Order: sequence, then structure tokens, then C-alpha cells
Amino acid sequence: MKKLKTTILSCLIGIVAVNAEAGEKFVITGDMSSVYKSGDMVIWSPEKKKSKKEADGKSAAKPAAAMTMGSSMSMSSASSGSQSMRDNLNILAEGKLVDGKFRIEGEVDNVQQVYFYVLDAVGEDGSKRAPTKGQGFILEPGELTMAPYNAGFSKFAVSGGKYNDAVYNSWRMSEEYKAAAAEMKRLYTEVAGETEEEKRTRLDKASEAQSKMFDLEAEGRNKVATTHPDVLARKLAIQTAWLGGRWMLDAAYTIREMAPEDKWVNEYIASQEAYYAKRAKNDQIGRIGSGIKDFDAETLEGKVISLKDVRSKNKYVLLEFWASWCGPCRAEIPHMKKAYEKYHDKGFEIFSFTIDDDKDAWETASGEENLPWIDTGHGSESEPKKLYEVMGVPANYLVDGETGEVIARNLRGHKLDEKLKELLD
Repeated sequence: MKKLKTTILSCLIGIVAVNAEAGEKFVITGDMSSVYKSGDMVIWSPEKKKSKKEADGKSAAKPAAAMTMGSSMSMSSASSGSQSMRDNLNILAEGKLVDGKFRIEGEVDNVQQVYFYVLDAVGEDGSKRAPTKGQGFILEPGELTMAPYNAGFSKFAVSGGKYNDAVYNSWRMSEEYKAAAAEMKRLYTEVAGETEEEKRTRLDKASEAQSKMFDLEAEGRNKVATTHPDVLARKLAIQTAWLGGRWMLDAAYTIREMAPEDKWVNEYIASQEAYYAKRAKNDQIGRIGSGIKDFDAETLEGKVISLKDVRSKNKYVLLEFWASWCGPCRAEIPHMKKAYEKYHDKGFEIFSFTIDDDKDAWETASGEENLPWIDTGHGSESEPKKLYEVMGVPANYLVDGETGEVIARNLRGHKLDEKLKELLD
């Protein structure tokens, strides 16, 4: 199978909502009891939250949340973190988890990509959980079902719906993709009694399996974007992609052939052509051998920390971009802590920057992880993220403190260990 070269993208594409017939109903049911006992299920749109004036008009979705188990319709009082998150989210519908199950009904005016959050979450063991961001899916008229889906880092997947099944499930439920996902999950599972060499070999193979998953997703989305008879399905395949590459622009050209007057596709093509032109000029940003781009950032306490000052006091600095909702980021932290403990006194420092938009989510995750290094942020539209053109997290750069030269990128697991051993042992 010919592989499509992919890169990780994050919030690169503006999602375009398409009108549905007024008053069309949607129903979302699900069983999340394998992870959660209770909490508030919130369906939200990545579109900018409407102003009060706009909100006085017709909303995108009118929640009429009917819960399973005959539960009450009233929402529990949220914690300050959850309330802050609510204030910043463009919420379309919500409902309660009762014994891990939920049912949400509403009216949808726009077929669009949405996400879910579980706020005020309580685990099956009774412990409180940080606000948990879920996968994207297509909100559209009809019945949708959410169920556990343990492939890769995903926990739940939504099935049902013409566009949702075409855009997501046409490739995600293929035997080849499920096999690759199962292989990656198996290889990322620790093996009792394995040697360090065996562990490193296993993790290298896990990375290869994950790359295969990424390639299969890109190929699946590309097939939808270039062959599906419905223009909207083609557009959604591109708009909802977090695994991107040149294929997206090439697919957009085929959509323009079908709909030459489509405003979104023409604007998208123009923006992507400009992006690739700029990228060709700035191809050295963050590259190995190039100079680091210094910046200042604030800690949770509001203290301003200069990357340049941190470099001047250390032999090597790992600039780490992450987010509270990023599973791979959080999974890497325990290993990074071990490396930090071993090499910090030898001149190694970590300077992390979160692209979280919600400070409370950042604070909660930092507290849960008990980060020992420099912890700064934040925002998906922040200057540091733009400066490094961070398209997805996790992403990191190992920098020579004295010269400011980037000497390695995206060091994960034993790759970080090997590089630090080479430099500091």
C-alpha cells in the first residue's frame, strides 16, 4: 500500500456548518460506564461562541436532554474549573451521565463537527476526574450511538448518521485499521520482565504501528474527500482531519471541480496555497541545526519566565509543547519525570508550554501530574505556538543552552534517554 505522508495538525482548518432543515431531530445515546459513573456530558462546537446578541436568536441546537434511568433534568452545580470551561465553550447540547449512561435529544440546524466533554466527571471508583475531552464526530439529524472504542488512544467512538459514518467510520471500522490499532495498543503495553533492549525494540515497533494507523486514516479520509458523491461529505473529510498533509489540498482541488462556486473550498485552497508558500520560505523554523526562537511565557502563578534566561543557566533545555487533553502528552510525562530526575542536576531542564485554551484545565492537569519542571502557557492562538508553527502536540525541541541550536526534535521514550546519555553521561 502506498503511504501518504502525514503531519499532525491541530485546529488548522475552520469548520463550516451546513444548514439542515429547521427542526430536524437528533438523538445521542451512549454507555460510558467502563470509565465514568457520573458527570455532565457536554456537546460543543469548535466554532466561536456566539455573543449575547447572537445567542438571543435561533441557536444551533436546542437541548432537550432526556436522561436514561429516569434521572432528573436539573444540572448539578459545577466546580469552578468546569464553570470556567462552560463559559468558554459553544455548547450545543448537554445531559447527565447516570450510572455511566446518557441520552441527549435536540434539534439540529447545522451539520457540523462537534466534540464532547465530560465535566465534573466521577470515575467508577468514585474519584473525581479532570474535564475529559472526547473525540470529534458529526452532529446531524438522526440517531447516533457512543460506545467504547479502545483502539489507539481513543476511548469512545460515535456510530450512525450518514456523514458521521462516511467521514469517520468508513476507515476507522475497516479490518486493516482495527488490526493496526490493536497491534499498536499491544506494543505500547508494558511486558513484565523484559530487558531494557527488549523494551526499546518494542516501543520502536509501537511507533511504527502508530505511523501505519496515521497513514491508513489519511488514506481513508483522502478516499472520502476524492470519491464520495456528496460534496458535503468530501468537505467534512478535510475539515475534520487532524492528520493532514498535501493530500488535503489536492483533494480540495477535486471538490472545486465538482462545486466551482463553493465559497469554503475556494477560500480553503487560497489559504493552503499561501500556507505552503510560507512554509517553503520558513522551512528552517525549529529544524535540527537551526537557532531556537526565544520567547517569554507565564507560569500558573503569573510569573514571566524567559526561555533565553533558562538556556543561559543550563547545558540543555527540552522545549515541550503539550496540552491537558492530549493523551500521548500525558502518557509521556512519567517517563520524562524519570529523565528529569536523572539528568536535571547535570544541566538538563524542561521548559513546557501548554496550548490549552482553558487555564483551569491546564492547572488541573499540572496538579494531577505534579510537574517538577518549568510549566508555562497557554493557548491555541498563543504567540509561542504560532512562532513554532505547532500543528499538533506533543512536540518538543532539545536545545543547546549555550548556542541556542536545536540538536534534536520529538524525542520520546528511550530516544530521549539515549540522547541525554550521549550528551550528559
